[in-house]
Amino acid sequence: MIKKLYAINYVVLRAFFVVGALALFLGVLPASPETGRRAVHFAIGGVSIALGIGLAFAGRAVKRKGLGDGLAPDVFTPRGSRAIMSYFWLIVMTIIIVLPFYVIVVTSIKTEYESASLGFSWWPKLGVTGSAYKYVTTSEILGITIIGAFLNTLRASVLPTVVTVFVSALSAYAFSKLEFRGKKPLFGILLLTMMVPGCITLISSYLLFDLIHWTNSFKPLVVPMLFGSAGVVFFLREYFAGIPDDLLGSARIDGLGDMGIFFHIIMPLSVPAVVAQLVLTFCGRYNDFMGPLVYLTGNEMYTLTIYMRATTSGTIYNNRSAAACVVAIAPLLIIYFFLQKVILSGIAMSSGLKA
Repeated sequence: MIKKLYAINYVVLRAFFVVGALALFLGVLPASPETGRRAVHFAIGGVSIALGIGLAFAGRAVKRKGLGDGLAPDVFTPRGSRAIMSYFWLIVMTIIIVLPFYVIVVTSIKTEYESASLGFSWWPKLGVTGSAYKYVTTSEILGITIIGAFLNTLRASVLPTVVTVFVSALSAYAFSKLEFRGKKPLFGILLLTMMVPGCITLISSYLLFDLIHWTNSFKPLVVPMLFGSAGVVFFLREYFAGIPDDLLGSARIDGLGDMGIFFHIIMPLSVPAVVAQLVLTFCGRYNDFMGPLVYLTGNEMYTLTIYMRATTSGTIYNNRSAAACVVAIAPLLIIYFFLQKVILSGIAMSSGLKA
């Protein structure tokens, strides 16, 4: 009986805490017909959390009594209840993460008047329309369409991503499987560069590129990436270190050199990690804002991030900005949808976790 009471208490008190947190969250949202009853939300949140605290003390009392009656401590480990709560929290976290995307999508299908004047709502009140998408995909903002900005983004992202991961993989192979003088100090210097924020070297980099007349071109965004990335080197080095040395020794006996081992053994065995780094590096370049903002001055060279900034500057049409966000995010979501298993496998194996 005590075991059942404790298990029920375990689930219910956590449910009260979740309900209380959700009610408080709704209470701080912008006022609207759906979310305007802030006092009610705060009251529900406060009562729920108070009940949860009360049940927590009651659970401790039940546990203390059970232990005093000679029950084993394992009785008060409700595994099934914990599994339920784990799934419950996963659902809550999913809602929190997905909610901003939902708001963006809903805003993008509102009319211009509703998005500019009526404030927040969970669904369009004046009907669903795709006018914002038509405007974003066909109109020029600062002299460039979103398709042109997307192509500029690919120019600044695809080649640097491929070359960066390849060069970094070569460096990671050297640091993980080869022996040479100064290996540890060099790797330490490499790690040290990861600790330096990019904003510290931004001014000096701009002055250097301006001196050699590289500003207002894609060269400052592309050329530095052709020499690899310290973060990618560190990630792949950890992955390559898990490949057995005996396998490489057998390959050397069969006549393979260092480059042959790299291309015929290391790379085929490291596909998940390499793909994960390709996707993550591409996402980083795709979302880069500071680089294009500093180095690209011509409107015709703007990337998506600069284009997105333009859609939110000097306009009251929130639906257009939201539609531009949806169009810009879509390629990344498609890439992750098809490659998620490979990405997660590469990250998990490199970090020593189970995929």
